[in-house]
Amino acid sequence: MENEEFAYLDGFLNQDSENSFDYLDLFEFVVKNKKIEMELTEFFVIENGFRESWNRNSGKLVGDAEFKNDVYRYIEKEIEKQTIKTYIPQNKVDECVDLILDYLSSIGQYYSDFSKS
Repeated sequence: MENEEFAYLDGFLNQDSENSFDYLDLFEFVVKNKKIEMELTEFFVIENGFRESWNRNSGKLVGDAEFKNDVYRYIEKEIEKQTIKTYIPQNKVDECVDLILDYLSSIGQYYSDFSKS
């Protein structure tokens, strides 16, 4: 095979680090774009659950619904361990996960053609 056959991959494989993930940018993005009240502790719990799911599913094609379900399960485990005391309402989890994915999409770290659940 000739190297020219895969020349189109050069841009993808040599992406600049300007699209790297920045936690403070993510936090600011969620705060600026959220439409419902959300406690800071709720954001941290949701983000931790999301991060666990993100890391576990690295390299896999995962849609928003799976991330949301993983976060719900994470919250249930944290309640069982008594790390947190109360459930976070589904609408908060859904909105926060959607905003996290929107942020990751905006920096080129996530793409999904799945429809929003």
